[in-house]
Amino acid sequence: MTPTSIRRQDCRLCHSTDLDLVVELTPTPPANALVSPADAGAPTVTFPLEVFLCRECGHAQLIEVVAASDLFGDYRYMTGASPSLVAYAEEYADAVLAAAGVGPGAKVLEIGSNDGTQLSAFARRGLRPLGVDPAARPVAVANERGIPSLLGFLGPDLRERLAADAPFDLVVANNVMAHIDDLDAVVDVVADILADNGMLVLEVGYLGDVLARTLFDVIYHEHVDYHSVGPFVRFFERHGMTIVHVERSRMQGGSIRVHVRPRASAGRPSASVADLVAEERARGLDSPETFAAFTASIDRLRADVRDLVLPIAASGDRIWGYGAAAKATTLLYHFGVGEIIETVVDDNPVKQGLLTPGHHIPVVDPRQLYDARPEHVLVFAWNYIDHIRREHRAYLHGGGSLIVPLPALSVVRRD
Repeated sequence: MTPTSIRRQDCRLCHSTDLDLVVELTPTPPANALVSPADAGAPTVTFPLEVFLCRECGHAQLIEVVAASDLFGDYRYMTGASPSLVAYAEEYADAVLAAAGVGPGAKVLEIGSNDGTQLSAFARRGLRPLGVDPAARPVAVANERGIPSLLGFLGPDLRERLAADAPFDLVVANNVMAHIDDLDAVVDVVADILADNGMLVLEVGYLGDVLARTLFDVIYHEHVDYHSVGPFVRFFERHGMTIVHVERSRMQGGSIRVHVRPRASAGRPSASVADLVAEERARGLDSPETFAAFTASIDRLRADVRDLVLPIAASGDRIWGYGAAAKATTLLYHFGVGEIIETVVDDNPVKQGLLTPGHHIPVVDPRQLYDARPEHVLVFAWNYIDHIRREHRAYLHGGGSLIVPLPALSVVRRD
């Protein structure tokens, strides 16, 4: 089925139509749409990859919205395939339970629960978990693991089903709010099913870190939003909720963890909220000029990466990739290096044997690094470079190199 899209005309958070185009990247196919070798002959459909800034509230977003069924219908990402994320799920559970003031017996709902990795951590602490996710493959895995999970998008269609289990003491959403086009519908349901003294905790990639660290590769069609605290404050107020605390997180190259309560039980927010809003204003996160500087940084990084890898390929040395992640699609297209990557290795068995979107680069098990011994590996999963370096010391000691493009170009060789 050929993917389709619509073009949104307003801001997702405040609905203003006063939007400015501030970042324009190379059009790409849906970034996670890995291809079966049998379908390699089908035409590749690409969509604009453009970030718009709302002049009214300062929210950054894509307005090209690829149909959710095309993005999540054959979704192969599994949280449990990443040892780093499995470990983080345990840390996250402890921190969130302490912040929310809930314990054994409490009900927790996760929006975008994937394969149940995070809910399993809550279940081990005595909570009663329920997940919601639109992707059939990870939902099936979660249910097989004994984590009750519903297939679908959180919104009006699931309101009645969730109301039967309400109220929930805790609702969590990790790296999912950026994927949602109709945020109003989701938060309306959360407001209905959350206990009077309950808490919503969401963790999202932080626009401030994206801009400061030139993390342009997190811009892809699944990520329709690039969040900061200021626009969120107004958005939740409109829904009768209050942000009571915000924390910075190291995850995904830089994230924020936002704690939200119903207005009636919110109390006085911590200083963290006003402090971060003030910092965002001082840094110009709502300014087109800041995004112009971001684009200039992307252009410089593109030139640096191409100056390094194109001569390597021309010399006859082989370059593989590490991580068939969504961010790889953005980088390969915008940097124009898709033709020189021979093979991509990925730890997720579900992705192995497939081809990357558009460029159709084979995805294989990382163990093939040791059979083929490519001279260089371009690391698309740069946020896991410490884990990759530890796991593949033998590759480095055999003379290989890891080229890490972000957040600053570097080359890792034998220790």
